[in-house]
Amino acid sequence: MDEEVIKRVPPHSVEAEQSVLTAMLGDSEAIIVASEILTGDDFYNRQYGIIFETIVELFNKGEQVDPILVQQKLKEKDVAPETAELGFIRELALGFITSTNTRQYAQIVHDKALMRKIIKINDEVSTSCYQGKDELDYIMEKMEGSVFELVKSRTGGDYVPVRQIVLNVINKIEAASKNDKDVTGIPTGFIEVDRRLSGLQPSDLVLIAARPSMGKTAFVLNVAHHIAVRENQCCAIFSLEMS
Repeated sequence: MDEEVIKRVPPHSVEAEQSVLTAMLGDSEAIIVASEILTGDDFYNRQYGIIFETIVELFNKGEQVDPILVQQKLKEKDVAPETAELGFIRELALGFITSTNTRQYAQIVHDKALMRKIIKINDEVSTSCYQGKDELDYIMEKMEGSVFELVKSRTGGDYVPVRQIVLNVINKIEAASKNDKDVTGIPTGFIEVDRRLSGLQPSDLVLIAARPSMGKTAFVLNVAHHIAVRENQCCAIFSLEMS
């Protein structure tokens, strides 16, 4: 018996996409919020994506954003007639109530777009596996790279007000003033290094550079040993030279 073929619709939310555009047409603040999270490609409905890009383009040029100006800009782009219809754009604008939930709506659109990308990656990997033309290591490396790119796009941080940054710095200064130790960070065990760096500080990226066989690995292992054993701090080592 033939199996029934079920057509699956890719993840998307028409309501969320419409709500984002509606808010952007009614409030310039919503344009800022949405453009921090979304791009035109994140919209499942390509018409909505084009309108989104047009609104952001007008806003970035310092021009007023309203249905008529958006329509005019769309006509200049020579898009499909149904996308540039004033009635279509006005219908979106008339649905404006509040832009309070714009970030949540934009996040829904973004998440659905990521789900579609995951499905695409899965389909590509499946095709490669069935075809058997590529080596396993190549397939896994390509899959890992694609997923990593998605993870990076998912973990972007929000902007932080300057006031909060200043308060954080003041708190760090106060904590340092109350510290009776010689260093403010985590000691490395090497007195001269700690004197220059004040220990290892949060978010620091310290590069150990020297010619081959000069003791770089031994130095790093000694630092890790000191941090883990003497300072009782968590420490991990990854060696990219080993399989």
